[in-house]
Amino acid sequence: MQLFSINEDVLQVILSLLLPDDLLQLALTCRHAYSLIVPCRILAEVALTHGNEIVFNSSFTAETSRQSIHHTTYIQKRTAAFCEFVLADPARASHLRVLKLSGDAIKPWTFDLTQPAAGGYDWSRAGPMIRVLEHATHLRELHLYNLESLARDEPAFCAALAALASLQRLVLAYPGPHLLGWLARPHAPLRLRALEVKAAMPTPQQCAALCAALRSPAASERLHTLRVRPAEMLAGLLDAHAGAGAAWPTVRVLELHGDGARLPAFARAFPRVRSLHLRCRASGAPTDAECAEWPELDTLTVQESADVLVAGPVRRLQTVAVHDEEGVRALIARTSPREVVDVSPVYLPPIEDLPLRTAGAEIVSVPHGKLMHLKTWLSDWAGQR
Repeated sequence: MQLFSINEDVLQVILSLLLPDDLLQLALTCRHAYSLIVPCRILAEVALTHGNEIVFNSSFTAETSRQSIHHTTYIQKRTAAFCEFVLADPARASHLRVLKLSGDAIKPWTFDLTQPAAGGYDWSRAGPMIRVLEHATHLRELHLYNLESLARDEPAFCAALAALASLQRLVLAYPGPHLLGWLARPHAPLRLRALEVKAAMPTPQQCAALCAALRSPAASERLHTLRVRPAEMLAGLLDAHAGAGAAWPTVRVLELHGDGARLPAFARAFPRVRSLHLRCRASGAPTDAECAEWPELDTLTVQESADVLVAGPVRRLQTVAVHDEEGVRALIARTSPREVVDVSPVYLPPIEDLPLRTAGAEIVSVPHGKLMHLKTWLSDWAGQR
């Protein structure tokens, strides 16, 4: 049987199991393979970003500097080739479903040691990427990293973003008021389902821009998932809606990092949350009077600390890298979960398909050498409840 005589739905499942390099080699074998693979696989998800091993390297040396410059040059060349390929037939952009884009992929930060104030981004090469976005009519997921200055210097970039009518999920890393501002445009056709914002030390302007974006129809009418790091960026939003009741009843997934003192205010603003992920810590021992309660909460995930101001029944409690057993016991007493799972990441040398059996957990197949330690606490404490 020839490969391409298989039913196309079955063939797409087979193709989904291949690595990108293998897909590309297969696409070059014949016209039929090219027509099946390039639109649906190669162009469906595109990442034009730095690798974590360069961006997040804490020890900056001459060697890491050379690696970063080499890697940035490679990303820029790949970005230019991608734009040239897509714009040769603009209809190709309609196949884009997921796009991850960083500022360094277009033009890196230029820094002169003799004139530090002269550094900055040169966005002269941003035109082709903006035209790609203008034709990406079916783009559903967009990740933007360090592109605030492009939004500030190139109005066409924000105009292209505002026209993405099919966009469902948006991830913004280190955005500013200009990048967040286009979300609040009254005539934007955006109807986001998921919004994730990451910032290191947010300024008042950033916080105000995010709050304005969440009050816009693009976010408030259909927003299902909201992830904010740090949660302090929403302080102005909570103050503006204090006592006003549910402002975002459509939000069902909420993730907050940072100060956990205002969780009761979040429970009032987002009352219908079913999945809650917290990476925050209460200032003192939580009491029932201070705790927030979500009536429809199904899954509660706490990361690094179990001292969170949450009470009320949940179906599943998941702890991630939490080493405070007393805090976990207290949280279980407040939430009465039917299922409790501890997830602690452990990094090992590359071992393929490493099996593991732990107390209360089934055998887990761990690919790529990343071992997830699972332990069910409920079996240990069932007799005490």
